[in-house]
Amino acid sequence: MIFCLLLTACAKSPALLREQVADFGERQFCDEVLAFEKNASLVQRFEPLQVRRHLTGVLLVYEDTEKTLSGIYVDRVSIDSTGGSGASIEPWGARVGWLEEKKRSSIK
Repeated sequence: MIFCLLLTACAKSPALLREQVADFGERQFCDEVLAFEKNASLVQRFEPLQVRRHLTGVLLVYEDTEKTLSGIYVDRVSIDSTGGSGASIEPWGARVGWLEEKKRSSIK
């Protein structure tokens, strides 16, 4: 059981996911992620916790904690201007990269 958990955790590391995207083909991956409502097989292959529209693209969520949101982000045009206060992206290509975003707490 512990081996399975370790294997699952390793399989979802950003470095390994980056290799999977490259093997799949960056352009094809981006096109299919952006049309994710029509493509359940892509979601099954990459096994994110969730797929959601995010900023001007789509985010495959791999970590969603109280403080951070992380995953593969695919933009419709370019990730060059993606990021900002509390968000950073490690580019993997022109439209795809690893996004880490700090969640802001709401004032109560």
